[in-house]
Amino acid sequence: LIQREVGILRLLRDKVKESEKQASEASNSEASNSEASNSEASNSETNNIGGNHTNGKENHSSTSVCSVSSDSSLDGDCETEYLFKGHHHVLQLFDFFETREHIVLITQLCDRGDLYDYIISNGSLNLNKTVRPYTACILSGLKFLHDNGIVHRDIKAENILFRMHSSPGKDNKKECPYDLKSHDLIIADFGLATFVENTADMREYVGTLSYISPEIVAGHNTKSLEYSELIKIPSYDYKVDIWALGVLCYFMKFGYMPFDCESEQE
Repeated sequence: LIQREVGILRLLRDKVKESEKQASEASNSEASNSEASNSEASNSETNNIGGNHTNGKENHSSTSVCSVSSDSSLDGDCETEYLFKGHHHVLQLFDFFETREHIVLITQLCDRGDLYDYIISNGSLNLNKTVRPYTACILSGLKFLHDNGIVHRDIKAENILFRMHSSPGKDNKKECPYDLKSHDLIIADFGLATFVENTADMREYVGTLSYISPEIVAGHNTKSLEYSELIKIPSYDYKVDIWALGVLCYFMKFGYMPFDCESEQE
């Protein structure tokens, strides 16, 4: 599972680098065109045809937290442009290494506790101020994963972390209409994540029981099936993550699970 998580996170990191390279090439192309236009404008000016000067503007294609977030409390968190490349709400992998007994992942630093702890400590969360912005941010992260062909398969409160800031947030006495912690939500734990094109994986019975969709439950005995019987079971897709997010929304709003039972069999 750890090796799978490393593979998924490395792929996402490489995807971001590829996108940034393309953006940089496009920016350089625009700069070249701009220089050509400036040269033509200069020649026109010497011939008293026109007098327009176009100053080149620096194009910032970085996808760091500082450049994508409107939250003022994030100012100054990124000391180098390399930090926090990728999607704002997906855990960032910086490096990894192996020992004789462990595979160690070096990721961005997250705060103590997770969304589960936050819900339990508050009893339930306000629908408009907290649940809606939290859901929107998690959806944004899921769209990034799904656009890259990845299904998480274990979306739950325990796997939603909060980014840790290098400096304390600024005191802001002005009431905000939504919970600013939504900017810091991080989708983590990719141990069960897989590619949607792997149809065999998309029939596996995996995930956390309270969050899994009916499509996953349908494969509860797949391990004992022959291949000829296995392929008769419809494979699931990205929608299993959306089902899990729906369960999480319910948990955030009410403070308890919609499908909680005394035993796994029940």
